[in-house]
Amino acid sequence: MDIVALATELAAGHPDTGAYDADAETATGELNAVNRDAAAAAGTIRDYFLLERKNSMALMGRLEIIADSAEDDVDPLGDLVTMTHVHITAAKTMLRIIDPGSEFSLDFNDSRFGSLLDDLAGGSGAKVINPADKTAILAFSTNKQSRATEIGLGLVRVGHVEIARA
Repeated sequence: MDIVALATELAAGHPDTGAYDADAETATGELNAVNRDAAAAAGTIRDYFLLERKNSMALMGRLEIIADSAEDDVDPLGDLVTMTHVHITAAKTMLRIIDPGSEFSLDFNDSRFGSLLDDLAGGSGAKVINPADKTAILAFSTNKQSRATEIGLGLVRVGHVEIARA
């Protein structure tokens, strides 16, 4: 337990509710309450694309085929569709986001991520993902965590709070 970080948090107060309760047990509960939005790890969404399938192909494979397509290519996915710039750009961007070695990131709660999913799911073209996939992927962005987890403390115990306040 990082007692210094805990003491700093206790002194600063919770970003939403303000000062932590003077009672150590109550303050511990406030720190451990699972009530903070937490973005999903890119790996979670990457796993979804690797494991979910559309027809006989994993969604990841579909992303890769689209990313390698040229604009106006006809039927690269076997769906009788024509690739557009929007589909190709969306596929390339999604591959960059979910690449484990990429430094590119995007908050999954950001409206641009929703637009990216719309580009993959909609239009008259590729439809890499369906509306159910979009809903499932967006659900990853509504993860919850405690304030303690958010700031890297893990599970805080009453004794930790007492020591940090001493």
